[in-house]
Amino acid sequence: MRNPADSLSVSSFYQFQWKRTDKLYELWCFLQFIKALEEKGWELATGPAVVQEDGKYRLSSLEEGTEITLSRNDEKIRLIYDGTVPQHASDTDRETDPLYTNNVHRRPDLRMDYYRNGAYNGSLVADFKYRDIFFLWRDAARSAGIRTQFNAYRDMNTKFYRGMEEGDSLRNSRPVKEVWAVFPKEIPPRGDEDFSLRFISLAPGLKANGNLAEMVERYIVSLNEN
Repeated sequence: MRNPADSLSVSSFYQFQWKRTDKLYELWCFLQFIKALEEKGWELATGPAVVQEDGKYRLSSLEEGTEITLSRNDEKIRLIYDGTVPQHASDTDRETDPLYTNNVHRRPDLRMDYYRNGAYNGSLVADFKYRDIFFLWRDAARSAGIRTQFNAYRDMNTKFYRGMEEGDSLRNSRPVKEVWAVFPKEIPPRGDEDFSLRFISLAPGLKANGNLAEMVERYIVSLNEN
């Protein structure tokens, strides 16, 4: 990804302030998830940070904890950018913070909380890595820190899962079915079942970009399965 800003309309303030390519990559990826959802019929319900003008998206700001809400019939999704997950179950909330973890790794780049008929059905957690994470992953020693991070994301818990009683939810639910490692290199579909990890190729110009909407939709379907 040589010129990530070319594929994204960013306010002049952010074009002036943000020089880090990895940060621009995070912004671009976050927008791609919004576009992928809208491609599948989701409507942007709230989120002044992202606006659509003449068929194009403009990102006026994207700060830590920015939330975007989308809806489709009886479904609702909350996309959270770089938000901190609560450390204790007592600090969670069904509508705003359903997950918690006592691990130090509590700030994924993207969290997608999914609701249907008002019930919380689970989340997708993703991190945007501006490097070849798949190459690094194949070296267990070099990727030890990242493995710990992704394990922490996978093991997040909730007391609000579907219609379960609180105790049953804490003991028996698995709200994060997969963690996605998003990175700017095209590879065939890959994953690591031991970590419930999926590698997602995403960057301007990649053929794999066209798969994102269907992949997100399939994940949503999985959250509705028993």
